[in-house]
Amino acid sequence: MAFLIFVSLIFYGWWDYRFLPFLFLTLSINWLFSIFVERRITLVLAIVFNVGMLGYYKYTAFIFNLFHWSAPEGVSSLVAPLAISFVTFEQISYLVDLHRKQSKRYPLIEYIFYITFFPKLVAGPIVRHYEILTKPIFRVFSMEDVGRGLTLFCLGLLKKVVIAQGLGDIVDPIFASNLVHLSMKDAWAGMLAFSGQLYFDFSGYSDMAIGIALTLGVKLPFNFNTPYGAASIQDFWRRWHMTLSRFLRDYVYISLGGSRKGLWRQILATNVTMVLGGLWHGANLTFVVWGAIHGLCLTVNQLFNKSGLTLPKGLGKVLTLSVVMLAWVFFRCQSIHDAFHYCSSLFHFNGSELAMVKSKQFLLILLALAIAIFGPTSQGLVFEKLQPKRLLAMGLGTAYFIFILLIGDGQQKEFIYFQF
Repeated sequence: MAFLIFVSLIFYGWWDYRFLPFLFLTLSINWLFSIFVERRITLVLAIVFNVGMLGYYKYTAFIFNLFHWSAPEGVSSLVAPLAISFVTFEQISYLVDLHRKQSKRYPLIEYIFYITFFPKLVAGPIVRHYEILTKPIFRVFSMEDVGRGLTLFCLGLLKKVVIAQGLGDIVDPIFASNLVHLSMKDAWAGMLAFSGQLYFDFSGYSDMAIGIALTLGVKLPFNFNTPYGAASIQDFWRRWHMTLSRFLRDYVYISLGGSRKGLWRQILATNVTMVLGGLWHGANLTFVVWGAIHGLCLTVNQLFNKSGLTLPKGLGKVLTLSVVMLAWVFFRCQSIHDAFHYCSSLFHFNGSELAMVKSKQFLLILLALAIAIFGPTSQGLVFEKLQPKRLLAMGLGTAYFIFILLIGDGQQKEFIYFQF
């Protein structure tokens, strides 16, 4: 455990060693909070400290710009420490569970390991303390774990360097173009391609993180379960970024009253939770609108369920996927103004405009989305269907070698969720 903490700190500091003091500070202060967190005032102070740190680094410049205030020198150049959002959420969840007497207090070395374990440190999954610390932290060494872990890692690489990267090469020029004059074909191609890119990029990272952890004997929770095959927006959030969804449910939605205090309180809790979830992704009004769209759709979903009405499953899937993809436009655009122009282009035919996306690229987009919608899932492949075979091992080894060559062949973009 001490060795893994050591290499995790090297891993974190490799990006920018100047943020290591921030990591030491937040770990030390939160562990001290954990000693006295049974008192409500201590929990309040701990949450204020964690949210304050997150707000200072991620949202200070955003607030000054939003209200057109004159920002002090240095505010515009603030850089958020790597993984601040994920580290903050994990520490809050641990302290709240301690206060609720749903957790025991862990020794300092175990606490540091829980927060800094490098496979999930940068972009999740958002792991709860009991998923590592309340069971034997390390499984008995098993070559099966190593084999399945490396296979999962290889699948993640495939998603990132082949599928997500290929879709990103289509997406970037479209969203960087003049969106006022975007052709309808390019608008649809960009929206569909970004939906695929985001899914394969982030689920690919999650597979890589879970796979690396498994080779070290640590089993992390899965983060995706074919979300684009969801039959409702509620179902989508049970399948998309599942560890974030449960954090928002357990520590924001339920704390705001959830479904226990009447319909209107439930609607309020739902919408506040989703707006905050959108803002968590970035300091831009586009993320707030994205969260608000999902909050509104979840509200409609709740009211529809309470009415006793039902939709055919196929229609539910089409409607859910349509809303999710349309909302991704706000997630990707740099401003609300750009997003509305983009949405207008989706339904504005102008045959005289020359499209950037070729028909062959459109087919590749549809093929990638078909894989995302209909599966199979990574966990299903690796843990349920995979059987050890020599030919499979040779194929995976060859694929891994090719992926490494692809990574070294040119400029690779970072994982999308690194910015969050």
